[in-house]
Order: sequence, then C-alpha cells, then structure tokens
Amino acid sequence: QAQGSDGVSNVLVMIPTRDRPEGLAHAFESVARTSSAAVVGYVDEDQKDLYKNPPCPVFFGPRIGPVGAINRLAELNPGYDAYGMITDDCEMTIPGWDEWLLEVLAQFPNRVGVVSPYHNQGNHVDMPFVSRKWMKATGWFACPTCHHYAWPIITGLIGEMAAILHAPLNKFAIEHPHKVEMVSLNKLEADHTAFFNFVALELPRTVERVRQAMS
Repeated sequence: QAQGSDGVSNVLVMIPTRDRPEGLAHAFESVARTSSAAVVGYVDEDQKDLYKNPPCPVFFGPRIGPVGAINRLAELNPGYDAYGMITDDCEMTIPGWDEWLLEVLAQFPNRVGVVSPYHNQGNHVDMPFVSRKWMKATGWFACPTCHHYAWPIITGLIGEMAAILHAPLNKFAIEHPHKVEMVSLNKLEADHTAFFNFVALELPRTVERVRQAMS
C-alpha cells in the first residue's frame, strides 16, 4: 500500500490495467520521469501470471471494471492531497506537473477542486485529477454507478458547476494515442443509463455538497 504521508509525494496516480503489462511499465516510467507522484495499479485476479513483475505496487482484485478498480484503489490509499487516473496506454509529458497540480489545488476554496489535464483527444474532461477534499465532498473518486468511460464527463460537469481548472499544455499534459477500441454494447448501454440517471437525479445534490465543502 502506498502512503501519502511519507514526504515523497502527495499525489497518487492510479492505473487500472488489463492485457498490457508493457503499457503499465511505460505509463509508470512516464510518471516517474516527470514527477515524484506515487503510482499504484489495479490488476484483475485472472491476470496475475501476466503481471508477475509490475513496476509499481499493484492490487490484485476481482474484475469489476475501470471505475470499480480506481475507486477501490482510492479507498485503499488514503492520505494523498490529490488523486488521478491514467490509462495503461498513456504518457505524462510535462516535468513537474505534480508540483503545479498541488499549487493549483491549494488555490481552490478549502482545497476543493478538480483539474483537467491537457490531452490530445480534444477539449473534454478525460482523465481528471481531484483533491482529497473533493472526494470527501462527492463521496467517491469516479461516479460509482458508471462502469467504463462516462465518469470523467460527470466529474467535468460537477467541476463546471463548482470548481474546475483546465490545465494549459505547458503545465500538465497527457499524451493518449488515438485509438478506437471496441467497448461491449452492454457496458456502453450501462454507462449511458448511469450517466443520464446521475445528471437527472444526482447532479444537483452532488454539486451542492461540493459547493458547501468549498464555503
């Protein structure tokens, strides 16, 4: 278990990974090369043999999907000032991004906020980093009713209604190779439903909790 109180780093990067041990190693190396952030991975139990020599601490658990995995990692690793997720085919590109991130988060009211790194896929929120107090206000790192891909947009919506900063390219950037990957129809439909239900029923209450935490 990684700890945020060891004086080395107050940022935790969480990487859910499957079928890509080399990708995990590359993503980890990019974090280590550009920052002093801690890294922890989530590996499905059925792939223990594939990830025999991971480059960072990993948690082996049931196959619960990316959202379940990163929320579990956040629960298992309390005490960091900032939490974020990157995929196992990403690369961090800007040296010192973690120091900049902590400086920015410290400027939000009561340190409650979200930062959206610049990325090469567009202007949408893709792999947001949030403060510990943001997680306390929302009750999670990623919207737990989602399974795969819709959760960053939900974080972005809450942020736009409460507290968000979109990072400039020269301060905090993630390179994510443009790939079109097939997502099973069941997962796609499940995330569509979860997204609509959250926006329709939970978004106002969640935003209000975040605003109260900021005040």
